[in-house]
Amino acid sequence: MNSSNCIPSPQGTRSSPSGAVEDGTLARWQSPRPDVTGSSTPRADGEPPPWRENEPAEGSVRTELGDPWDMLASHLKVVLGSILAGPWPESPPFWAETAESKGFSIDEINQYGEYIRPNHVPLFAAGAKQFQVYVLIRKTNAASLEYMGRPGYTGKRLDCKWKTANRDVGFYRLAGLVASPEIQPQAFVGAKLESAWREWRQHQELILRLPEGTDPTGMDLRGSRKPYALQMNPRHKHYGCVVWIEEGILQPRYIHADYDLYALVPAANPRQRAAPRQEEMLGVAHSAGPQWFAFMNWIDQQLGFPMIFHGEQEHFLPHVEDDVIAFFPDGKTIRLLKGKAAIEKFYAVTLGGRQPARSAR
Repeated sequence: MNSSNCIPSPQGTRSSPSGAVEDGTLARWQSPRPDVTGSSTPRADGEPPPWRENEPAEGSVRTELGDPWDMLASHLKVVLGSILAGPWPESPPFWAETAESKGFSIDEINQYGEYIRPNHVPLFAAGAKQFQVYVLIRKTNAASLEYMGRPGYTGKRLDCKWKTANRDVGFYRLAGLVASPEIQPQAFVGAKLESAWREWRQHQELILRLPEGTDPTGMDLRGSRKPYALQMNPRHKHYGCVVWIEEGILQPRYIHADYDLYALVPAANPRQRAAPRQEEMLGVAHSAGPQWFAFMNWIDQQLGFPMIFHGEQEHFLPHVEDDVIAFFPDGKTIRLLKGKAAIEKFYAVTLGGRQPARSAR
């Protein structure tokens, strides 16, 4: 068992996650680059984890962007590469300052730290300018930010409807990770506990049931036929958290919040909302605008790991009580939209009366 992931006893001292430093500063995210290759989680017996047949060979190279098939291959390489293989040399370090970041002071960047990671602010600003779109992103569970890009963790896919925890419980490190309200109900605050229970009950069939005390990170789970499992070892710091196993072909990854796109609005004609592409992804109905795939692929390439997993919210929901960060096409202007009224005003004034989907799906 990996002692760094376990609590010594109920009277033990709470452990701190590796790599975390003081809150509220850009320096928190400028530590040496974490391993985004998805390096193996140590087995309980200290031996290396079992070799996976589907792991790609080392030395993969990034596919150059071109036609849609090349873009698809490139994006899949980002998704799989961040989990199974290594980062590509030509991908920029995700903490590195870019030319665009010189337009923002550290104080300016840090004020958005409850929405996205501070060092990702210049990347989204650059993306808005690159694609000439308004980029709107829903507020992220701030506790998830420290796990982004770390080995053994990944963002939520479309089929992962369970909720990320609001807070740690005792010695357990739960905040920002998808957790079971059945095992860790105190990790959810207020109304989120009710929604966590609702989603948990509706999608339990995707969870591999393991015996109490089992640590899935030290097991060979191939043939499980389930994409997810639970950490069932009560001595583990993530006891009760969901791990992505993809039928055992991947080393287990704890799941944190992704970046939820609210909208991608073309600067040339912001008022007109193009008909979204309707499809099914991972067994779930999925809607996406015409620029979603190219933007997702570009951003994930810049980050070096996948953080956008589905299309824009405006295509399948009306405006609701959300907090949103909006990046303007000039690559410089950023605005926070706090609540439904602020979003509606932004759509009416800045976006010229643009309308979202009118009914919830």
